[in-house]
Amino acid sequence: MKTRFNLRYLKLIEALFFSMKFFISVDMEGVSGIVDGSMVSREQGDYERERKLIVADTNAAIKGTLSAHPDAETTVCDTHGSMNSIDPAVST
Repeated sequence: MKTRFNLRYLKLIEALFFSMKFFISVDMEGVSGIVDGSMVSREQGDYERERKLIVADTNAAIKGTLSAHPDAETTVCDTHGSMNSIDPAVST
């Protein structure tokens, strides 16, 4: 006897047991446009500009994961310094 799988049943199994989860860890060193250590210091350079750059790279990573897996759960961790480099006002 052959077993037939309903596509809806397979999608349900996938959603319940195989959902994708992404953990994105971001740090200012390594962000697009950051080329010198002095750029990531609150005391030197244009720190607010660098905060916008980290948000742009983070949003690009989130967009990429969601384009491949629209139902994925994505968690972002800011790992730079005091961990408040991502400005919530511009992270939408």
